[in-house]
Amino acid sequence: MYSQQPANVPTRLHSTTYNRKNPRLKRSINSFMRTKAVSLGMAVVFVVLSLSTGVMAASLADFGMEVGFKPEYQKGADAYASDNALFEQYENAICVHIVLYGAQEITVYSAPVTVGELLSKLSLTLGDNDVSSVELSAQITEEMNVSIDRVEIKELTQTEEIPYKSETVENSKLAKGTTRVKQGGVPGMTTTVITETYVNGVLSTSEIKSEETTDPVTEIIEVGTYVEPQKTETPKSQSSDGSTGSGSNSNGSSGGSSSSSSDKPNGYSGVWHNVSTPKIRGREIPNESGKGGTYIDSNGDSYEYLYYIDVIATAYGYSAGSLTATGLPVGKGKMAVDPKLIPYHTRCYVTGNYGDMGVQVAEDCGNFRGNWIDLFLGDDATCRRFGKRTMRVYVLA
Repeated sequence: MYSQQPANVPTRLHSTTYNRKNPRLKRSINSFMRTKAVSLGMAVVFVVLSLSTGVMAASLADFGMEVGFKPEYQKGADAYASDNALFEQYENAICVHIVLYGAQEITVYSAPVTVGELLSKLSLTLGDNDVSSVELSAQITEEMNVSIDRVEIKELTQTEEIPYKSETVENSKLAKGTTRVKQGGVPGMTTTVITETYVNGVLSTSEIKSEETTDPVTEIIEVGTYVEPQKTETPKSQSSDGSTGSGSNSNGSSGGSSSSSSDKPNGYSGVWHNVSTPKIRGREIPNESGKGGTYIDSNGDSYEYLYYIDVIATAYGYSAGSLTATGLPVGKGKMAVDPKLIPYHTRCYVTGNYGDMGVQVAEDCGNFRGNWIDLFLGDDATCRRFGKRTMRVYVLA
């Protein structure tokens, strides 16, 4: 019923002893091993692809690129669009090194764009004081170095005082042993404006923008050398009428350089009032020529005078009017005089037993004549207290 196989052609069942035992088990084991090998290989490939994709995604994320999009072509061109991040990263990308404010350095890859476009894509906006080492319009090149620095310019003003010098001069009209400041010293000043340039908060350069110098004023101190001559008594002589007396001048007054209380100034023919000699607070130093001299007041200030007149002095205030005879407002330092004796606008120094009235200017007149003056003292109460006094008027040179 069955044809017998040739004895020299082995069958699958008779090929080996192992197959003869359990052929189905062998086939199951082989199939299982092949399946496991394929699964293991796919797992290795999956792990490798996952790691590669993660590294690439992380790299792109660090560069600010979105992962997962496909390349795009520009319209009518055979090249990728310049803003295609995938193309920029892996297709002919240019490496650029950027140093930010001297502290942070970053390396980026980009398609051929300008420096300004690259900074804009990196969201780097330059402030008013920020400076790029490369022009923003320049095209980036391979391994280009771009520095972004913050430059600030400040102005600093420095002042330095220059001390003044002091000089002494002799004054023959000032009493010996006394000193007086004729001119006060004033220090000079040097003002320097410096321009400082700071790069990233560090001083880079310092230059002098301008320099101005004010010269000091020298202090001048007067040293007195005047020595008052010793008075010698004039020997008494017998006159022709048998009387004795001291020497006198031609007009009968005692010797002196200036007119006394009983002498009228030369050329004056008006009313003259006899007054007692007032108390002089300062010191008179007559000239050797006999004309005029120097009056030194109680403060040590000296005044050159042509002559002096002893007068009767009264006072007036605002109730007498608001304007002087010369049309000026009444006020301190303006006195009323007999213009025939003391011309208008004459500067005088007035002193007496009431005190030093200082420099007065003849700007007004009153209802009096001769050697009489009216001093402005302000309110009526003060004028009444002043009353009538004897004063001496030095007509200044």
